[in-house]
Amino acid sequence: MYLLKINVNLKSQVLRIKSIFPGWLVVLGASIALVASQGASGAPLGVLQRPMLDELGWSSAQYSLSATLSSLLGGVAGVIIGPFLDKFGARRLVFFGAVVIALSFFGLSQMNSFIVFLILAALAGALGTTLAGPFVVNVTVAKWFVVNRGWALALGSTGVSIGNMLWPIVMTNLVDMWGWRNGYFWLASIVLGLLVVSGLLLRSKPEDYGLLPDGVGVETADSQRKSDYLRVVDDSENSLTRGQALRTRSLWLISGAYGIHMAALVAVLMHGIPFMTDSGFSRNIAASAMAINGFANLCSKAPWAWGLGRFPVRYLAALTFASSGTGVGLMLIATSFQSLPLLVLGFFFWGFGFGGTIPVGESIWADYYGRKYLGAVRGVGKPLTIILASLGPLLVGWSFDIYESYRGAFFFLVVGYCFGAVMILNSPRPRPTHV
Repeated sequence: MYLLKINVNLKSQVLRIKSIFPGWLVVLGASIALVASQGASGAPLGVLQRPMLDELGWSSAQYSLSATLSSLLGGVAGVIIGPFLDKFGARRLVFFGAVVIALSFFGLSQMNSFIVFLILAALAGALGTTLAGPFVVNVTVAKWFVVNRGWALALGSTGVSIGNMLWPIVMTNLVDMWGWRNGYFWLASIVLGLLVVSGLLLRSKPEDYGLLPDGVGVETADSQRKSDYLRVVDDSENSLTRGQALRTRSLWLISGAYGIHMAALVAVLMHGIPFMTDSGFSRNIAASAMAINGFANLCSKAPWAWGLGRFPVRYLAALTFASSGTGVGLMLIATSFQSLPLLVLGFFFWGFGFGGTIPVGESIWADYYGRKYLGAVRGVGKPLTIILASLGPLLVGWSFDIYESYRGAFFFLVVGYCFGAVMILNSPRPRPTHV
């Protein structure tokens, strides 16, 4: 009798597990991958910057050139990888990206040559994070959901928030205790482990498993979820091909706007800690301020997801730009007056806007162009975004080398956020086209 009871309980647990829509496991895998990608391309770059430059004698512009080169090559990689993502799915791409990032970081822990630094940093930032970062995993999540796409992307992007909370503090302690070379070694090991777990959870698209997005089915047409089923069908039938998307004005405006946004984002991630320490704040306070950004990023997920179900996506996108621009403006004021409360508030506003980048920014692509050819469409829009994004950290570093101050460059980041918001507001949704 006891064994029978155990058997029944086990069967009920199996049924409960089987009843989980696999798309939510994809969301979990995406979140883990985004934690790793923040370690490979986010705040740790700022933590490593000053100790590396002090030892190797390089300038800020030289260090920033690696991010620029990574961005440019990543744009080319995105065009090539997009169709492969649509055809083969994310798992193999993430595994390959994990190996590239780990080997590159292991190499960086041993190098002394600037040329070697550029090559390895470009491999990790261009090929590695394109294969195993936001581009691949967010497109994959968007393919698994239509009705719940906003919430799925928001939950998946909590990995960015968690990464931004943990990486600055973890890496600052590692680098301050054991040096930047050991910092790269541990970073490589942790990122590799996270991406392997992520790859095991990721799946290509629901149709490959006899499913439809959101777990709806044909039988749903006669149930209370009929509207969900119709939305899924409409999304598939009205998906635009890469060629059709290229002929729409909105593709270029959205790509350009998010290029400006990414330029500012990477610039703050790379130069934010040096900016704060040069303004008189300690490295620990600077790392904690970066962690506040991660906390705000996490807090923003539910509001952005809630808004995606109720308001036009381009208005929400413009609001993310406004929030981040306000945050950078407050950082400028805080560093002028040595105000810790304003610094915390600035990073909170910046992180809150940053938090909308994935759920809102990815939703606008999926809502405008459908999910059927989304990898190819996102890939073709990526070069313009990346070209603009690559200029941010380089110009900020160049400005510091010339003027020995970050203030002017950070002011222009605020202007960029405002300009990007205007571009997004002038990006209408393309007319539905059956293909």
